[in-house]
Amino acid sequence: MYDELKEIALSSGASAFGAGRIDDLRNHFDALSLEQTEGLSHGISIGVRVSDSVLRGVIVGPTRHYLHHYKMLNLLLDQTALKLTLAIQERGYNALPIPASQIIDWEKQTAHLSHKMIALRAGIGWIGRNNLLVHPEFGSKIRLATVLTDMPLKTNNPPSPLPSPAGGEGYLIPPPLTGGDEREGVPSDFTNDLNSKLIKVGAKELIRENGCGSCTKCIEICPVSAIKENYREWDKAACLEKLKYFAKAHNVGQYICGLCVKVCQPEKQYQK
Repeated sequence: MYDELKEIALSSGASAFGAGRIDDLRNHFDALSLEQTEGLSHGISIGVRVSDSVLRGVIVGPTRHYLHHYKMLNLLLDQTALKLTLAIQERGYNALPIPASQIIDWEKQTAHLSHKMIALRAGIGWIGRNNLLVHPEFGSKIRLATVLTDMPLKTNNPPSPLPSPAGGEGYLIPPPLTGGDEREGVPSDFTNDLNSKLIKVGAKELIRENGCGSCTKCIEICPVSAIKENYREWDKAACLEKLKYFAKAHNVGQYICGLCVKVCQPEKQYQK
C-alpha cells in the first residue's frame, strides 16, 4: 500500500513522500487531542518543491508573487493529503489530514503539529541551521503536509540502533518534539543533535559531521542575524519581528520571508 500511496502523491504533484512511526509523538501535537489521534501510529509526510524562479524575485524580502506561489503550494499539499486520506479510508483504515499551513495559536504561532517533525520521522531530510527542514536535493525549498493514519506502512526511517562511532548502517529516529509549521509556527525544541548521525533519505545516505556542511549562506542572508551556527540557537523573537515587518511593509499580509529558503542548496555540499 505504501507504493500505491506514494504514486498517488507523486502523480498529484508532490516532490517528496515518506512515512514513519509517530506513536510517541502524540503527546506533543499542539492542537490534536489524544482521543483524536488514538491508534494513528504512522505519519505520512508529503512535500512539494518551491519554484527557484519565483524565489529569485525574493531579493530583500517576500513578494506578492512569492505569496501567491506559497498559497498555491499549500493548496496542492492539502488536496494531495485529502486524496491520500480518501484512498486510506477506502481500504478500511483511519486517516487524519493535517493542513499544510494553519495557525491555531496566533500569539504562540503554533499549528496542529510540526510538519518538519513528521518529515524527520519519514526520512525526508534534516534540520538545517535556519531551523527548517532541509531536503538533500531541494534544500529548504520545500513545503510540507502530513497525514496521520493507523494503516500499517513500511517506514523510511524504521527504529533501530544509531550508527556506531566507526560508521555503519543505521537510522536516526528524532526524539519527541513540539512546535508548529516551518517558519509560520514556533519551531520544535530539538534536543538531539542530528548532525553527527546518519539519515537515510530515499536512496541517499548522508553521513556528516554537520548536515549543512560548511554552508553558511542562510546565516549570511538573514536580515536580523536570527540564524546561528546551530539550529538550536535560532533567534525566534528576532525572526518573528522581521516577519511582522515584512507582512506590512511588503504588503503580503502573512508571516513569510523566503530569504534563507532561497539560498539553501545542500546538493552543492555533497557533489563529488
